[in-house]
Amino acid sequence: MKKKLFVLFCILLTGITFSLTRNGVELVYSYENLAPTNLVGEQITPDYAQVVRVVDGDTIKVKLPTGTETVRLIGVDTPETVHPTKAVEAYGQEASEFLKSLCETDQDVYLSYDWDHRDVYKRLLGYLWIIGDDGEWVLANLAIVENGFGYAYLQYTFRKDYMEIFAKAQEKAQEKGYGLWSETPAPSAGTVKQGDSKSTVEPDPQKGRYIGNVKSKVLHDLDCGSLPAESNRIYFQTYVEAIKAGYKPCSKCKPSIPKYWVQELASIFDFLF
Repeated sequence: MKKKLFVLFCILLTGITFSLTRNGVELVYSYENLAPTNLVGEQITPDYAQVVRVVDGDTIKVKLPTGTETVRLIGVDTPETVHPTKAVEAYGQEASEFLKSLCETDQDVYLSYDWDHRDVYKRLLGYLWIIGDDGEWVLANLAIVENGFGYAYLQYTFRKDYMEIFAKAQEKAQEKGYGLWSETPAPSAGTVKQGDSKSTVEPDPQKGRYIGNVKSKVLHDLDCGSLPAESNRIYFQTYVEAIKAGYKPCSKCKPSIPKYWVQELASIFDFLF
């Protein structure tokens, strides 16, 4: 146990980066000594599963011995591609393709879990483990963050040792300018030209009643004078939905519930019951 903790500490301290391959795709991964463990740090054999399909950059459908499950990857949030009320976001498609390159249909994968096994949508919450071409364990959740295809999703608490690793992985992706942290992000519908700090694109009420800044996690009204660039926007239909997702109200426009109180009451009712 002490040896494993020492190795993990050394990796975090030195920030050594390894180049691994999976299905012939090269990826940056700094945690080759990280292996599946339970919540007290004891090494375990994770649950075996087979890939049915990749839903998007942070969600996958797998076949377990108990049946088919939709798995939401813990600790990572990728730009939207299949949300029913949101447009495809910058790097959303790239994030999906990255996960597909790691997890091909019918491929063997493995799952470990945190304290909570399911979210409010009844999806299984899991750490997705794959085996690299050289036989090493790769935590797909972490690889997505370190390669710049998703954000470290730290608004919701998960195991503390992993939260620290995910935060450092995101810092590294930012420093290196990987993926969505690059200076020239992939274009999406309505994206402003490079160098603009704010978007000149008018907010679309059909997408949602509130706008969140993906990077700062600040929530705005549609008419706020400090809206983020389109590529950094996420839309919410209700205030409660945004707060549940970890967003905090903008200090300037001060978005609140009363504007759409009927929808908000329905959202609160759904949240409670």
